[in-house]
Amino acid sequence: MLRTDLPHQRTPQNTPTGFFHFQHQGGMLLIEILVSLLIFSLGITSIVKLQIGAMMAHYDAVQRTNATLLAYDIIERMRANSNNLSGYINVTVGTGATVAPSPTCTSLATACTGAQMATKDVYDWDLALAGASELSSTSANTGGLVSPTGCITSTVTSGSGNYTVAIAYRGHEALSNPTINTCGESTGNYGTNNEFRRIVEISVYIVAD
Repeated sequence: MLRTDLPHQRTPQNTPTGFFHFQHQGGMLLIEILVSLLIFSLGITSIVKLQIGAMMAHYDAVQRTNATLLAYDIIERMRANSNNLSGYINVTVGTGATVAPSPTCTSLATACTGAQMATKDVYDWDLALAGASELSSTSANTGGLVSPTGCITSTVTSGSGNYTVAIAYRGHEALSNPTINTCGESTGNYGTNNEFRRIVEISVYIVAD
C-alpha cells in the first residue's frame, strides 16, 4: 500500500550536490572542445604555411627554369648565325619594347642577311623575355619572366670567342644581391639594393664559321 504521509524525498540529481556535479562535467567538456579547436586551428595554420612555402619554391623553380631555357634559346640562335655574332653582343633587352626589324625575316620571299637575322633574333628574344606570346584580355603580357633583363656580352667584338648570356628576374624573397653578373642592376626593378634580383648566367665558346 502506497503511503502518502511521508515527506517528499529528493532524488540525487535534484540535490544541490548533483547539480554542481553536472555543471562541473559541462565545464570540463567545454574546455576539451576549446582545446581541440585550438589544436585543429594550429594544424590548419601549419598546413597553410607549408602550402604557401611549396608554392613559392615552385614559383622560383619555374622562373629559373624558364630563364635557363631562354638563355639557351639565344645561344643556339647565335651559333646558327655565327658569322654575325657582333649583332648580338652588348645587348640589353627584356621590356618587349625593341623596335620590330625591317625586313621581318619571316617570309621566304624576302631574303635576310646575317646581320638582319641577328637583329630579328634579338627582337624575338626581347619579346620572349617579356612574355609577349601570352596576352591577357587587356593585351598585357602574361607570360615570360617577372621584370626580366637580358644581357649578352663577350670578350671579343666578333668572331670566335667566349660569349656570356645573363638573365636577371625578380624573385619573391629579399636576399643578397648576386655578384656573379651585373645584368639588370641599374634598372631599379629589383629593390633598393637589388635584394630581389635573381640571375642566371651561361658562358659558352662559339666558333665562327
